[in-house]
Amino acid sequence: MKRYLMLPWLVGIVLCLTACAPDSEPAPEADLSIEILGLPESVELGEAFPVTIVRRWSRDYAAGPLPASALSPLAFEAADTVRESLPTHWRERTRGSARALDFEGLANWSARFEARALLGTSTKSVHSTPQTLRILPARTPTDGMDAELPRDLHFMAPGVLVLFVTSATLICAFCLLRHWLRLRRERQALPLRLTPQARLAAIAGQKPLSAAEWDAWHVELSAALRAHWEERFHIAAPRMTTEELAVDLEANARCTKELPPSLEVLRACDAVKFAAAAVRDAEAQQHLANARTVVNRGQS
Repeated sequence: MKRYLMLPWLVGIVLCLTACAPDSEPAPEADLSIEILGLPESVELGEAFPVTIVRRWSRDYAAGPLPASALSPLAFEAADTVRESLPTHWRERTRGSARALDFEGLANWSARFEARALLGTSTKSVHSTPQTLRILPARTPTDGMDAELPRDLHFMAPGVLVLFVTSATLICAFCLLRHWLRLRRERQALPLRLTPQARLAAIAGQKPLSAAEWDAWHVELSAALRAHWEERFHIAAPRMTTEELAVDLEANARCTKELPPSLEVLRACDAVKFAAAAVRDAEAQQHLANARTVVNRGQS
């Protein structure tokens, strides 16, 4: 009888000891788990809100510190972390604040937790329960002001943007104008390339009197005729001697008729230029006429 009387007392003692025991929790059903506490349904853009991250992992795994990207794409700043060693697993509770930096809402979003196995090199990852977070503007349209952007997002003011674009356009226009003027000056500075006919016509109107003038006259006569052969057969006639040019022209069947008078003119010019031969006006005019005949035939 006394034993039955003592049974209620024993039950009461057990209940008291259980109530006074330190906080504990059963072992997690999985090796890893992560839980996000305090996540609201909607937040203002850029506004910080409190959040708590609870991670649990069995003693067969090792977990590193909570990374800053734990709640990505939300920005998370940890305030304090408490890690507890329980009989069957580890539990870590991190309190901090999070902010949304993008207008895109989060639908069926979940956080990721990864840990490494103590035996071997394998890793395991789990996700928290999917949640939905709606992002609201920092100010509503009734405020009479534009919606506030988070301090992390910076845009160029309209006035500064206009000034920047205008300055860049003026600089580019100035550079293009300067380049165009330089090209124009270079083109104007280039000497005009006269045709062989024009060069022969120019010396035809000259009346040399001194030996130096006749020498210059024959130099121009030879140069005009050599320019004709250069343009006609694409050979370096101006840089060849008369005999070198004769070899090239004799190998070309298209200049059989023009070759003899051409060589006669070139050799007469060489005699005046290099041997200071005496010049007769009638002979010089005949050489000029022969040269013009050769050039005119080549152009026909």
